[in-house]
Amino acid sequence: MSARWPAYFCVVGAAALVATSSALHLSKLMALALAAAIPAVVVLLRADRALALQVCIVAAAFFAGAPVKFGEVDVTDILLFLIVGILILKPSDERVQPAPRGLLIGLSLLILGGVVGMLFKPATPPFSDPGLVVPRRLLFFSPSMSDVVRFAYGTIAVILVVRLCRLTRAQTRRAIIAFVLGASVSTVWGVFQDPGYLGRSAGLTVHPVVFGWISAYSALVGIGLLLSKTRAAKRAGVLALVLGLVGIGQSGTRSGVLMLVAGFLIVQLGLRSMRRVSQFILLGLLAVAIGLSGVAGDTPVATRLKGNSFAEVSDQGRATIQKESFALVREHGVTGLGLRYLYPAHNLILGVLGATGVIGLIGLLVVVVSLVRRLLSLGPDETMAMAVLAAALSVYACSWLVNVGWGQWFWLPVALVLSAPAARAGDQEANRRPVDAAQRTTRPSEWYSRGEGTT
Repeated sequence: MSARWPAYFCVVGAAALVATSSALHLSKLMALALAAAIPAVVVLLRADRALALQVCIVAAAFFAGAPVKFGEVDVTDILLFLIVGILILKPSDERVQPAPRGLLIGLSLLILGGVVGMLFKPATPPFSDPGLVVPRRLLFFSPSMSDVVRFAYGTIAVILVVRLCRLTRAQTRRAIIAFVLGASVSTVWGVFQDPGYLGRSAGLTVHPVVFGWISAYSALVGIGLLLSKTRAAKRAGVLALVLGLVGIGQSGTRSGVLMLVAGFLIVQLGLRSMRRVSQFILLGLLAVAIGLSGVAGDTPVATRLKGNSFAEVSDQGRATIQKESFALVREHGVTGLGLRYLYPAHNLILGVLGATGVIGLIGLLVVVVSLVRRLLSLGPDETMAMAVLAAALSVYACSWLVNVGWGQWFWLPVALVLSAPAARAGDQEANRRPVDAAQRTTRPSEWYSRGEGTT
């Protein structure tokens, strides 16, 4: 078979996509974008494997921070499927990093709990608002099984695909920088667009809450980049932190503020510095007080924190949903009702119990413990990975609306830092104390022969 068959296959497949888009009466812009993507895909498939994977993973990370959709499909998902194609067409024998078994087991338990819960779904919706739980089909799967497939793909599949890319630490850092740059672009877009949600901006996302959470996530990752040693990472960290704070303010997402504070504290836990924790608490309280009464006092998040009419209506609606969620858990908390019921609860524990039952709750605990163990195992120089894991844990700590799910803005950065090669403690010690490191590799008799053991 010709060595060019991947390119021919790509051209034929892309042409079929264009023809399908015409048959489905998609917009001319989308059909043109599909046609323009043909040369790019061909070049990627013909390029060096490492380069192609690096381009795709950086682009996927960027669009995870700026979640643009192509029709009904996220651009990040398209790029991840392209990565799978490259991995199949260009296999490698390089060693793969060990899989995060604890995390995968916890996610599998969540999925198992969702499958068990499907067997007990009620005949009538448990919520007074029928729009809270809308069945959505995926391809030929039933609505309930579609939720399972989405969850498995958005969590376990993303972790395994990124792991198979065999990224270096430098490549992982570039992808994380691309993620915060994407979130920054989303913030800039939201600043210059008219807010359409009662004065709250949504950026490039579908809802202000998602925008606020991505902004908080990006700001926390920016702290880790700011504490790193590379100049490019520091610059990206400053940009991510500043625009992340702007994004939280414009989104009006109150839980984003709590997530930012909790993430800061978790980062300090990873750095193992209680002195820094106390200093941060004092400075943080001062900054919040000044911000709410000064430059940030008129932002949507500040007005909602102080309590306006829209916030009161939101709180009333949330209270009603949580009351119904408590009733759901009292009746079906052991088995759950399926992953479709994960989000309406506006409470992480209620959502997991109502959707996946006791099995899923055990899985959630395993996931959290796995992330905490990985956080505590990081060295003091691995601040970027530390900040990403702290951001993920802060989501669990402050979940009001967005529960554990399949959002790429959450799982792709986590998958990146989990798949990166761990920094060797010996290398870090050698960088800080080169003489001592050299002495540990030789016998004491050799120290005296070099004159290092004399006084």
